[in-house]
Amino acid sequence: MPLSDGQLQTLRNKLTNQTPYGEPPPPEAINLAPIAAAVTALSPEDRNALIQAAGDNYDVISTFIRGMNPYGEQPVMFPNLSVDDDEEYEDLAEWASRGVEVAGWLRKNYAGDAKEESDATMTLAQKHECFYWDFRFPDDPTPDGAGNVPKGGPMRNIQITKAIRIPFVYRQATSGQLLLGHLVIGYEGAGGM
Repeated sequence: MPLSDGQLQTLRNKLTNQTPYGEPPPPEAINLAPIAAAVTALSPEDRNALIQAAGDNYDVISTFIRGMNPYGEQPVMFPNLSVDDDEEYEDLAEWASRGVEVAGWLRKNYAGDAKEESDATMTLAQKHECFYWDFRFPDDPTPDGAGNVPKGGPMRNIQITKAIRIPFVYRQATSGQLLLGHLVIGYEGAGGM
C-alpha cells in the first residue's frame, strides 16, 4: 500500500520547514520519525515507486543548476564526470586529475557506499573533518519603507560532510571573454531530524 496523501504532504512540508525536530520553535518543526516506519513498511513496489518519483526530481537538478547559473548560459567546457564503475567515485586522485576537488569527512563515500551516521554518532575528530559554511536565508537586500537595507535572515552555520568543487569555463555573452568558474556542491548531514 502506498504512502497516504497526508504522509506524502508531511514529506513535502519538511522540504520547506527544515527546522530540526525538537529545536525551537517545536510547534512548527516536522517530525519524520512516524513516517520513517511507514516508508519502511511499504511493499517493495510502493517503496521503489516513491524512490523513483524522488529520483525523477533528482535528475532535474542539472537543469535547475544550469538555469540558476548567475554567469549565464554559455559554459564552454566542463570536466568529464562520467564513470564506468561506481567505485570510481571514491578515486579522489582520478577526480583531481580531471580538475574536480572532493573533500570533507565523507569524501570517499558515495551512493553505493553510503555512510549512515549522524551528528549524534560522529566523533569530534570526524566533525573536524567537515566544513562549516555560513548560510543566510532569506537573503533579501531590498530596502524597507524607511530606506534601510536589511542584512537578510538569520545566519546559520551548516555542517558540510562532503564538498565537491567542479571547474567550468564559460563565455561572457557581451565581451566574449572566457572565464573560469566553479560549481561547489556541499552535502549537509541529517543531524537532528
